[in-house]
Amino acid sequence: MPIFVVFNVYLHDQPDFERYLLRLQNLTGEHPLILGEFGMDTIRHSQEEQAEMLGWHIDSVVKCGLAGTTLFTWTDEWFTGGNEITDWAFGIVTRERKPKKAFHTIEEKLGRSDSALPHRPLPRAPFVSVIVCSYNGGHTLAACLDSLSKLNYPEYEVILVDDGSTDDTAYIAAQFPQVRYIHQSNNGLSHARNTGAAAAKGEVLAYTDSDCMADVDWLYYMIGTLVSGDYAGVGGPNITPPAKDWIQACVAAAQAVQAMFCLLTQSPSTFPAVTWLFIGGRLKAWAASIPNTTKPG
Repeated sequence: MPIFVVFNVYLHDQPDFERYLLRLQNLTGEHPLILGEFGMDTIRHSQEEQAEMLGWHIDSVVKCGLAGTTLFTWTDEWFTGGNEITDWAFGIVTRERKPKKAFHTIEEKLGRSDSALPHRPLPRAPFVSVIVCSYNGGHTLAACLDSLSKLNYPEYEVILVDDGSTDDTAYIAAQFPQVRYIHQSNNGLSHARNTGAAAAKGEVLAYTDSDCMADVDWLYYMIGTLVSGDYAGVGGPNITPPAKDWIQACVAAAQAVQAMFCLLTQSPSTFPAVTWLFIGGRLKAWAASIPNTTKPG
C-alpha cells in the first residue's frame, strides 16, 4: 500500500512557502508529499489577494515536485459544540455558492485542456549535453542509458565517456546508437568529465553517473530551475533505494545529510562537487542530477 505524507501549510509569502516545501520534501524522503490544507481567509484578506496567492500556490506546488495539494472549495457550514462558526471564509465560493475571484484563477490554471501542468512552462530550453562517465560500470550502464533515452526534454544529447573500462562497457554502448561513445585510457573521473565537456555541443552540461537511472522529468525540472534565475549551476540530492547491506546504508545516509545541507543553505557555494567549466573562453554551466535514482550495485 503506498504511503502519502500530508502536511498543512499556511504561508502567504511565495519564497518562504517554496523553501518550506523543499524542507518538507527532504523530511518525507521517498514518500509522496501532499498538502492537506492551504488557503487564505477572505474575511481578513481581499478576494484579489486570495486569487493571487492560490494562483502562485499551484505554480509552487508543481515547481517543488509535490504529489498533490488540497484547496478549500466551499465555505461550508461548520459547527463546534453546537455553535456555528461564521468567522472563516477559506473557500473559493461564498456561503451563497457564488464564485470568488480565486475560483476563476484556479479554473484557468487547472481547467484548460492545454494546461501545462504538471510541467511548468520553460522560459527557454537550451540544448543540453548529458555526460556519463564510467569505468567498469557495465552492470548498471544499460539501465542508465535507457533512462536517458526517455527524458522529457526538447533537445539534448547523451555522451558516454569510457575511462578505459575492461568490462563490457563498449558492447553495451553499441546497443545505444544515439549515444556518442568516447573511449580513453584510464585517467580518472576528473579527466573523463573534462573529455566529455570538450566534446559537448550543448549550452548546458548535465553530469550523471553510470549507476544512476534518471527520472523522465529530471532534465526538464533541472533546466527549469537553472533558467529561472541568474544561476551558473544547479544541483540536488540523489534518491537512494532501500539499503540491502551496511555499505549501501552508509552511502544512503551520507547522501541524505548532503541533501539536507543543500536544502537548508540553498547556496551554490555549498553544493557538493560543483565544477566550473571554461570551454573556449566562456563559462559552460554545470548541472548536477535532480532527481536521480541510484541502482543498488
